[in-house]
Amino acid sequence: MSAATGPSTTRLVPPAERPLIEARDLYKRYRLSRQHFFKPAPTVLAVDGVSFKVAPGSTFGLVGESGSGKTTVAKMLLKLEPPSAGTLLVDGMDIFAQDRAAERAYRSKVQAVLQDPYGALSPRLTVGRIIAEPLVAQGRMSWKQGEARAAGLMDMVGLRSDGLHKYPHEFSGGQRQRIAIARALSVDPHIIVLDESVSALDVSVRAQILKLLEDVQRKLGVTYLFIGHDLAIVRYMSTDVGVMYLGQLVEIGTAAQVFNRPLHPYTRQLVAAGSADTPIRPLGAGGELPSPINPPSGCRFHTRCPHATALCAQQAPALREIDSGHQARCHHIEQIAA
Repeated sequence: MSAATGPSTTRLVPPAERPLIEARDLYKRYRLSRQHFFKPAPTVLAVDGVSFKVAPGSTFGLVGESGSGKTTVAKMLLKLEPPSAGTLLVDGMDIFAQDRAAERAYRSKVQAVLQDPYGALSPRLTVGRIIAEPLVAQGRMSWKQGEARAAGLMDMVGLRSDGLHKYPHEFSGGQRQRIAIARALSVDPHIIVLDESVSALDVSVRAQILKLLEDVQRKLGVTYLFIGHDLAIVRYMSTDVGVMYLGQLVEIGTAAQVFNRPLHPYTRQLVAAGSADTPIRPLGAGGELPSPINPPSGCRFHTRCPHATALCAQQAPALREIDSGHQARCHHIEQIAA
């Protein structure tokens, strides 16, 4: 496709030995509103020492319950939130040590497609303007040139170009998500953050959007950070998977490793809950998710774990490698696996 009608297929691919995204011991602490005049404001550690790597052109899936820190990781990658500590590298560069010019270039490199496409699209702009807006805002094109390119992007995501002059409310939910994808692709991103991007869609429409995302990745080599709660979809889409619980990565590995041989008790229960044929083990005495403001001592999962011992309540386990590239945060992995 020409520059006027569709995205360029040229990519500056990093060397194979270097990941495109690398998180090193990321922490994010939020200070909450003061609850008592004589007591300090409480804090919550939303992300606690998270590290992972994502190869170019692959999909890294993040799963976990609400409040586990998945979206906070995504916000840091999008530079919507700075980390309290740690380093986040993209293409080998610390994204929170950029000058103004580098940050402007980074905004094009990383885009997002969110859960609610209607809330993400301005109801006052036509679809053509919505897709062209990032290009115009960055000074790459005029509105006329941007809308010409939008026509090519509409075709790429499976929509008719004669819809460019319509407004978002004139489209279905699945069509609006296609428009959101087209807008994300307009600036030739290297990375797209997909935060629950298909969870609000009907099952048949969901399958179509997943197929579209696959086609885009295959054609353009884009890298995805895929956040979801549906394990079947995460497994289908992901090359590698990280499982988060109360701000920590409790298991990480390839999608086949994590879903075929889950090691951490929390992952095992998630996989069991998503399988009709696998019995779900009880969550122990404390079935509810503990408060992130005051997480349990030791292993954060021990209050819900059927395998917990006194050691689990006293000592926090480290994330350790069990198989090649397959890591889990548990004292009793060997016994559980056996």
